[in-house]
Amino acid sequence: DAETVPTPSLTILGVWGSEHMGAWVEDYMRFLAGRDVKWSSQSNYVAGLINVMYWTEADPDFEISEQHGYTQLQQMINLRRQAESHAAQDNLYKRRDKNWISWKD
Repeated sequence: DAETVPTPSLTILGVWGSEHMGAWVEDYMRFLAGRDVKWSSQSNYVAGLINVMYWTEADPDFEISEQHGYTQLQQMINLRRQAESHAAQDNLYKRRDKNWISWKD
């Protein structure tokens, strides 16, 4: 849980280099889900965070840390894949034709 994690130094390297970054992104996705943000949008938001991580990793002073055997970037890529999978599943049940009649089960 991100609430029990000590606050890192508020710098790009301090925040993005934290071993808890993956957990924070997961909490962020829970926050978005609580606001009924669609999975496809969550995937796009995480993709933006992944781009920032790629930019941060390009810094020679950046140290890649791991949590549970995965780097922060790997954790975020996994979260994005999960969101994309949920978005694809939601798309399967999306109403295709507004004139189609449907009944409750």
